[in-house]
Amino acid sequence: MGNKELIFEIDELHKQLSDLKVAYAALQEENLVLKQKIQALEKNNEEPPVLKKGAYYLHNGDGPFCPSCYGKDKKLILLAKTPSQMRIATHLCGVCKTPYTLK
Repeated sequence: MGNKELIFEIDELHKQLSDLKVAYAALQEENLVLKQKIQALEKNNEEPPVLKKGAYYLHNGDGPFCPSCYGKDKKLILLAKTPSQMRIATHLCGVCKTPYTLK
């Protein structure tokens, strides 16, 4: 390999290394943001949800969650609104299929 070719290859490797350093820094920043989000979610889950209006809600207002699933397995399953034509209940659990009329 000639001297010019070797210099060119070394230059290409430097560019690749520089690109990797930038990508690594971006991943470190993303990792930090995700860790902060996880900590916030864990903090919300430390406080038990509150039963109100016939369903469970987190302290930050997220909800409504299924009382049956939470009572049985301590799982927070979000209740789905039922179509307006279905007047048997206002919400339905997608897991246990229990209908709820929330006030």
